[in-house]
Order: sequence, then structure tokens, then C-alpha cells
Amino acid sequence: MKRTMKRMAFLCLCLLMLCAAIAASCHQREKEAEEGELQLQIYCLRMNDEKKQPRGLEAEEVTVPQGENIQETVENILLKIKQVSGGGKSAAIPAGVTVNEVAFYGNSVIVSLSSTFDELPEVEKSLAAAAIALTLTQLDSIDYVKVSCATDSYNASNDFYLNGDNVILDESAIQFNTFDITLYLVNTQTDQLEKVVRTLKTEEDQVYLNGVFSELVRQPEEDDLRSPVPQGMMLRRLSSENGVCELDFLEIGVEKVKELDELSIQAIVNTMCAQHGVRGVLLRIGGEPLSRYGIQGYDDVLTFEK
Repeated sequence: MKRTMKRMAFLCLCLLMLCAAIAASCHQREKEAEEGELQLQIYCLRMNDEKKQPRGLEAEEVTVPQGENIQETVENILLKIKQVSGGGKSAAIPAGVTVNEVAFYGNSVIVSLSSTFDELPEVEKSLAAAAIALTLTQLDSIDYVKVSCATDSYNASNDFYLNGDNVILDESAIQFNTFDITLYLVNTQTDQLEKVVRTLKTEEDQVYLNGVFSELVRQPEEDDLRSPVPQGMMLRRLSSENGVCELDFLEIGVEKVKELDELSIQAIVNTMCAQHGVRGVLLRIGGEPLSRYGIQGYDDVLTFEK
């Protein structure tokens, strides 16, 4: 009798342990399901009810499923951007525009859109690029977003290269603060530097170094001027401490680095040193000094040259 009771007690204990294990497993699956979702602000177009035209950007909090990797997560987010509608809002990426490719380079992501993107009005293209950038830069691993489009009439100068601090839209759609910034560009006719003042439009109350560099990357409209930053060269990291601005570029190969000549380096340094609080610039590629790529004499902190 005692042996039978002991067996029953043992079986009950095993049953309780099994139930506890099942409950713990269910709880763990619920927790994983919660952790597999991402809460963030999706930026969309705020529409004019009467004219059905975009008036600016508006954020809507949504839940996005996390993918197995960062690329899948970004693709899920871009899909959510396309799905926003109703309530005076419209998707920043319209139905006729598709995402052709998502590519990652360090902390930067390139979103390549279909040729129909180039057919949109300039205001809508600017708003779409800004919405994509503001949405994706909420992810810890993304600091810069490049929105591009491959067509015969679309070139690098049409790309939008943005981050959370530097969103440039058309002032007819939204009001911005404006600041005059000094850039140093390369004059292809005289092979000299040319000082140029540009007006930076931003929602921020001050000029950030990221915004200045983004303006320097843009190819100027003047035929005789060019950006000193080699095409395709993007930042891995930008930081500023004790008056020294460090620009750490992504690795782009030795041949491409050769385009970073003495005049280009001087233009980059002069531009950043022309900004408030910057006394010197430290240039790096993939965290390494330029001498590793055969560019000698620029490993230390560089200062403004007249």
C-alpha cells in the first residue's frame, strides 16, 4: 500500500514538473513572439484634403516583424511604409514604385527604387527619401540612408544621402530653418579650391557636421565644380571630440581611394574646419590611417590651409 502511494506521489510530482515545463515553454514562445516584433515610427505623407497633395511628413507608430537578419527587417519596414493609407495620410513610397534592392555598407544602407520613382514630382521624391531615412535610422545599426534609382536620366547627383539629422525637403511642402554653410569644392578648370556658400535647409535648430558632410558629398550643379569626395565613398562613422572631427570612411578599394588626392583631402579638411567648433580633422578608412592605402602625410590631425 505504502509502495503504491509512493508511486502515485512520484507520478504526481513528475506530472507537475511536466506541466511546469510545458508552461515555461509556452511562456518562452510568447516572449520570443514579442521579441520578434519591432515598435517604431513609420513616416508617411500628410495630405492636403482638398487638393490631395502632400503637405509634409507625419509619423505613425506600427509593429513590424523582425527578420532573421537586418536586411530582412529593413525589407519588412519598407513594406510597411508602402502600406500606410487613410486618415489624411498616404504612403511615402507610392504603389507604382517598388524596392529593387537593399544593400548594406557598414552603418549605411542603400535603398534602390524602381525607375518609376524618377517619374514622381520633385517634392514627392524628396518627401519619400526623407520618410525612408527617418524611418530606417531608428534602427541602431543604421546611421545613413542613400535612396537611389537606376534609369538612363538618373545619375549620382540625384541620389538622396540622408541621416536623422539631415533631412532636406522642398520648402513648398514644409517649413525649415535655413543656415548658410561654407563648402570647399574643386574647380576642374583651375585645379584649385573654390569657396562656396550653400544654404542648408533643416528641421533642426542648428547645423550638424553630418549635415555639412552630406552637402559636401552632393555633386554641385555648376559644371566647373565637383565634390572632393570620390563617388561612392560613404562614411562609416563621424564623430567630434575636443575640436577634432574624425571622418572614418568605408573601405572602397585601393584603386578608388586614389581619387582622394591632395586637393580633395584639403577641400574636405577645409570644409569641416570652416564649421563652428572644429579646429582639425582626422581622416580614416575602415578605421585605418590613409598611409595604409598608399596616401602619405595625412595620418595625423589635419588643419585648415589657405
